[in-house]
Amino acid sequence: LGDASKHVAQQRGDESHPGVAWARARAALGAWTTLLAGRIGGSGGTLGGGTLGSVSTRRHGALDYGLGILLMALPYLGGFANRGFAEWLPVLIGLGLITYSLFTDYERGMMRVIPLSLHLQADLAAGLLLVVTGILAAPGFGSALMLIVLGAVLAGLSQVTAAGADDAV
Repeated sequence: LGDASKHVAQQRGDESHPGVAWARARAALGAWTTLLAGRIGGSGGTLGGGTLGSVSTRRHGALDYGLGILLMALPYLGGFANRGFAEWLPVLIGLGLITYSLFTDYERGMMRVIPLSLHLQADLAAGLLLVVTGILAAPGFGSALMLIVLGAVLAGLSQVTAAGADDAV
C-alpha cells in the first residue's frame, strides 16, 4: 500500500508525500556522491556503506583526521563560539571522528579494532547529525552553511569509500 500511494502521489505531483520527498532526497544524494566521487578521483570498487566506490581507505583515513581537526576548530573559525549546542556539537563530532579513526581497522588506524563498515556508518550518522544541526540549531546563515556542507561531505565520504580498493596513493 505504501508504494502504491507513493506512486499515486508522484503521478499527481504531490511533493508533500513522505515517500516522494524521500525518493527525491535519495536521488539528490546519489547525484552529489557521484559528483564527489568524480572530483576525488579513481573509479570502481565496492562500498562498505553505499553503491559507489572510488575513495581508497588510505585517502579516507587522511580526510578523517583533517575533517576532525576542522570540525573542532569550526566554531572558533566560523565565529559562533559560546553559542551552546551549535558550538559544542561539531567539536564533539570532530573529537569523536579522530578517536574512532584511531581505532578503525584501516591504514590510518593505530589500534585497528573497529571494523571499517561500522566506521562508515558512524561517519554517515555524524554527517547527517551535522546537517540537521545546521538546519535547526545554527545561530546564523554562515554557520548553518558550514555545518551543512561539512556534514554532507562527511556523509558523502562514507558512501564513496571503497572498502578493499587499491590503496596506492
